[in-house]
Amino acid sequence: MKRNTEYSGLLLMARLFLATMLIFAVQKIFFLLVTWQEETSLGDCLQVVLHGLKLDCAVTAYTLVAPFLALAVTALLPASCTRKEEHLNRFLRIYYAVTVTLIAIIIVADSALYPFWHFKLDSSVFLYTDKPKDAMASVSLGFILSQTLRAVIWAWFSGRLLFFAIGRPTGNADAATHRRPLRRAGTVALYALTCALLVLMIRGGVGKGTNNVSEAYYSDNQYLNHAAVNPVFNMLYSIGKLEDFASEARYFSDEECDGIIKGIYNTESVPEDTLLTTSRPNVILIIWEGAGWHLARDMKAMPRLVALADEGVDFTACHANSFRTDRGQLALLAGWPAIPKTSLMKIPEKCDHMPALPRTLLRNGYATTFWYGGDISFASTGGYMHQAGFQRIVSDKDFPRKDIATDWGVYDGTLLDKACEDILRGFREHPDRRFFHTIMTLSSHEPWTVPVRTMAEDRLNAFAYTDRCIGDFIQQLRKSPMWKDLLVIVTSDHGIPYDGTSGLHDPASTHIPMIWTGGAVARTMKEGKLMNQADLPATLLGQMGIDHSDFILSRDVTSRTYTYPNAFHTYNSGITFADSTGRTTFDLEGQRTITGHDTARERKAKALLQNLYRKTSEL
Repeated sequence: MKRNTEYSGLLLMARLFLATMLIFAVQKIFFLLVTWQEETSLGDCLQVVLHGLKLDCAVTAYTLVAPFLALAVTALLPASCTRKEEHLNRFLRIYYAVTVTLIAIIIVADSALYPFWHFKLDSSVFLYTDKPKDAMASVSLGFILSQTLRAVIWAWFSGRLLFFAIGRPTGNADAATHRRPLRRAGTVALYALTCALLVLMIRGGVGKGTNNVSEAYYSDNQYLNHAAVNPVFNMLYSIGKLEDFASEARYFSDEECDGIIKGIYNTESVPEDTLLTTSRPNVILIIWEGAGWHLARDMKAMPRLVALADEGVDFTACHANSFRTDRGQLALLAGWPAIPKTSLMKIPEKCDHMPALPRTLLRNGYATTFWYGGDISFASTGGYMHQAGFQRIVSDKDFPRKDIATDWGVYDGTLLDKACEDILRGFREHPDRRFFHTIMTLSSHEPWTVPVRTMAEDRLNAFAYTDRCIGDFIQQLRKSPMWKDLLVIVTSDHGIPYDGTSGLHDPASTHIPMIWTGGAVARTMKEGKLMNQADLPATLLGQMGIDHSDFILSRDVTSRTYTYPNAFHTYNSGITFADSTGRTTFDLEGQRTITGHDTARERKAKALLQNLYRKTSEL
């Protein structure tokens, strides 16, 4: 270790940072070599390393927390403390010996298991630690020994690199003991700045979104996304989400559960009515943040939405599957109802095995784009959208800084103007190319900040603003020749309680719009069957004549096979089931029915939740 000046500790931190980042860069190449796929190019390797840097920085910052604290304490110790450098050096060597060993095990296990699992090493590995003999039954002794040797080599390589960065104590006298107060204050300020930098790297910046696995996702090739993800970050990130889905909500035997829900998830399409003028319309899906029907009809905040409902196909009894945006997006795009306390969108290995509407349309010749005016990394949104099959993703990063008007991002008017211009230009340039655009709004979200005032109450004013923006957007599309074959679907991610007394399970909070409009809509009609937003994929694909049998939890509500209309909703502490006989909400914490006491509906609610957990465990 070099002579201890007020800067030497920070220089040591810099060396340790660079050494650790180099280790993770080499790890990316190691992973690609071990799991190599033929279509991978050298350019892909470079992209993997570059897109993994943010998560590498986060893990590196985590590993630097303990050395930073040790350095800070050492720098501020009084002059009477001798041999500070030697004690610090010894601590750093022991600390990094343990750290590189753990990192080496994770790196090697990740690359070794990926060809079998096809997802990154995560906390699910702990589900098998109680029976290690069974877990090892499928691999040979040679495989185990070779991976152990790789881990030893990785630990040796990493340790040598970091020990070189640490150096040796020089035995020089501590120059800091004679510092003037002003210089000592400067040292404190430098360490405070370094601390703030570590926090920012761990968090991922100053935005609303924090670091998550999706930060490394950049490609529609999931293998390359996985290669870019730091395996240590993935493991740490998933530990907090470890859940044995198969053991949850075990109210009935599997056979009894299947009997209770028999007929509810019949996904076969036998068209009873044709809603479209063409089987291959261009499709724009608008997901309106928090738009509940009570805000439109009871509060009169969304007159354009009401007008759209009256001129197209209005699914008048559509209910959200949950109460959060990430859950609603997954329901709409994957046809997968929400689990009460878990965001499946944040578990990439589960989403990998789910069906996805954009991916299905992509296979059928559609170009796919996802539009959002905010931080695409929030709630792992960007990562999921790549997984789901969106070829292009537009977010706040694609707008000039002057357009970032709120903490959430750009106003809905700015987003929709840009989307409209892009969609119209794309149609002019490629009139025969089919497209599927999904647009997620954000202005109707707290703190309800919008650029105009038309209603006195902030929340209603925000919804009125987005209502006008969507109305103007659709009006612009009407003027284009593409309107003839265009289907615009306006729906919501979830509803919201409004009056302060309604709960998340109340109909006013779950009832959301599902409106089909555009030139491709055959006629005006009201469809009054109970349904969920998760039924959109099967219903749309059924109308298009595209197979949707992999959407096992989505129903085609226009099919003759949809003979038992019902809706299912979850929130963190409860589940709700509704059919023609009424509506029942069951409290999961108190294990009791809180509204609509009915034994048959309660059993269906429990069985649907049990089946949802079971199907999720099988992904």
